[in-house]
Amino acid sequence: MSKKLTIVPHSGLANRMRAIAGAYVMAARSKRELEILWPVTRDCRAQLEVLFDMKPLHVQWSNTSPRQFRLHYQTPALCNGYISSIPRTWRKLVKGCVYINPEDLPGASEGHEQFENIELDIFRQAMSPAIRHLVITSAQEIGYAPPEIIRSIFRPSALVREMVDGKEGLMNPACHRIGVHVRRTDNKEAIRRSPLKDIVAVVKSEIQRASSPSMLYLATDDEKVKKMFRHEFANVVTSSQPATRKTVSGMLEAAAEMWMLSRCHVIIGSAASSYNVMASRIGDTPLITVER
Repeated sequence: MSKKLTIVPHSGLANRMRAIAGAYVMAARSKRELEILWPVTRDCRAQLEVLFDMKPLHVQWSNTSPRQFRLHYQTPALCNGYISSIPRTWRKLVKGCVYINPEDLPGASEGHEQFENIELDIFRQAMSPAIRHLVITSAQEIGYAPPEIIRSIFRPSALVREMVDGKEGLMNPACHRIGVHVRRTDNKEAIRRSPLKDIVAVVKSEIQRASSPSMLYLATDDEKVKKMFRHEFANVVTSSQPATRKTVSGMLEAAAEMWMLSRCHVIIGSAASSYNVMASRIGDTPLITVER
């Protein structure tokens, strides 16, 4: 019987992508069949195949509902009435499943070094012939997938490609394209560690450094930031749609903006955000993280 690794990514788009990327590498190294279960939740309302072209990726995949995610894959806790412990116990006894939720393990929030120990333990379990089916629910990347692997896994859907091409068509091809990602709203760490005035200062420095005229592509979840950038800079392209994870159109826009950032010559981004990091890895684009 072949061994299997199921990844159930959660949270926002970039978090899900890095979780899948890590699982892809782990499955290859441990010679396990990879399965992707994509929860369609309020953190990401779009189905997997709406955002990505899944045909070139020869793995099992499917979408799962918020209810299935809570009852089968979240760590048993008060928020799901501890009921997820029932199917987990049955699958462990009958199908040999082992469930891991890395972020909920002891020490996961105690720093990078401690999380590396958790990663090593998960890799040991993946390599174990005694474990038939390993199920990982995560928003973290276990291990590391280089840019070429990221690009081979994630190819935008036809609709996302069309949206990206439309955005790129607004940029002068002769210009130095500066991608700017400003994360605000609910990300308190990004707000604290990357003040807006510092981001603006780095953008101005990059414009002065460039040998050709510059254009900015701004991706942000804050409409006030869009208004401020249009006032501060002459050549700014940005989305006319407010950022939201709660609609399919909002998630399509989020994916298109990520790929648009990846097509820039440099990305300037907020700290504490996996979104600009993923954009950088997709395009192998230099990333300047602004942090006080």
